[in-house]
Amino acid sequence: MCYIYSIMKKHYTGSRSFDSALHNFVSDTAYGAAVRRLYDAGLTVPEIKARLDFPASAEQIEKVIEDYKRKKASSSADYEYIKETDGAGRTSFRKVPKATQREPHGGK
Repeated sequence: MCYIYSIMKKHYTGSRSFDSALHNFVSDTAYGAAVRRLYDAGLTVPEIKARLDFPASAEQIEKVIEDYKRKKASSSADYEYIKETDGAGRTSFRKVPKATQREPHGGK
């Protein structure tokens, strides 16, 4: 990981967006999944911090949880899946907003 970072840093020196993206990727890889799993298990931020083997502040853990709650709330609550069968008999599912029902692909 350090080798990749040094190569990328050489090409993107001074790029704040690169540093931010890299930090987010490394943080999520290091502790993001663990925080989400422990949060789903009902643990609080101090309990999660105590159980992590990685150095993560309470603010970082809270940010992961807030992002997770926001994505989880918007990902499934606003959408439903429509089952469609094409002319060859293949079945597929299309994700559509719950408020509107759209025509199947092909306009039929």
